[in-house]
Amino acid sequence: MHNVEALESWAYSPAVLLDRHLTVESSTMLARAVSPSFAEGVNLAVFTFVDAGSLCSDRDDPADDPPTGWESSADQVVAMLRESLDRHEPDDSFRRIVGELSTRSSAFAQKWAGETSARRTGTVTIEHAVVGPLMLDYLLMPAAEDHVLMVLRPRTAQSRAALRQLADAVRSSESDRGTTN
Repeated sequence: MHNVEALESWAYSPAVLLDRHLTVESSTMLARAVSPSFAEGVNLAVFTFVDAGSLCSDRDDPADDPPTGWESSADQVVAMLRESLDRHEPDDSFRRIVGELSTRSSAFAQKWAGETSARRTGTVTIEHAVVGPLMLDYLLMPAAEDHVLMVLRPRTAQSRAALRQLADAVRSSESDRGTTN
């Protein structure tokens, strides 16, 4: 719970705590508002290669009709999963994730067979339904107990304004819930 409590102090910054299988263990409210991929319990690899397809098109594989920035995000997710697998003993969760993705996504199978290296920093573009495109820089930091903390910050003035608008909406929603409880 220590990691979860630490994220609570960052309530209005998008931050995500991932376990070694790339499953979101904890995230801030603003991170969850930025993308459904940051909801607790979501596996980023499965979301990227399977679930994102339902958000961007009626096709089964997001690579068939990728959203902006999907390709570089997909490369990073595969590299992070491979790096984590290299650091830890394979277990049933790793086998299940890689097996499911290999059979359900030709894009994953192709990328998994290739060579990519995980980056500690980079930029991701998220097409947000309410505030428009968010160009966010990310930083990946090792955290306790084989976890990775991902912190996002706006790259451009437009993204900064959009993220501020989203944060205001989150605060307002939180405030409304607080007054009705």
